[in-house]
Parts: sequence; structure tokens; C-alpha cells
Amino acid sequence: GAAWAPLAAGGASPWMTGSGKTYLLTNTDNVGVGTTTPLYKLHVSSAAGEAGIIMAVSTGAVNMFTVKGNGDVTAGNITATAPL
Repeated sequence: GAAWAPLAAGGASPWMTGSGKTYLLTNTDNVGVGTTTPLYKLHVSSAAGEAGIIMAVSTGAVNMFTVKGNGDVTAGNITATAPL
């Protein structure tokens, strides 16, 4: 995908908004959280050594799926602390 270009600086945005939804213009773009060079469709990156939860799927009251910086993955009541 293209490098981040703030709209205030006259950059073009790859994002579109319509019908209450926000989405990328093409299906070839990547989105990054914590990185300016996302390598995947959704690339979440944290600081080196981060041990806490870096990604979660949540209802707001319950975390249904989490990934920790140390590699632990929890889905529902199952926690994997070793390669599956």
C-alpha cells in the first residue's frame, strides 16, 4: 500500500466512507496499527518485549479472542501457551 499522507498536507486518502461504513478503496491495501509499513491485510505491531494483550476481539464485556506479545493466544476458555 501507499505510505501515510496526512490529508491536511494535501495527501490523497485510500479510505472511502459511505452508508455508515469506512473501507479501503482496493482489496490490495494493507492496514497497520503500530506500524507505518504494514506487511499484511491487518498488521498489528507492538513495542519489543510487550507481554500484555496486543490484539483482542471483544464484546466490550468479554474478550473472545486475544493475542499477547509473548505469543500466548486465548480463544474463549482455551489458552495456548505452546505452538499448536
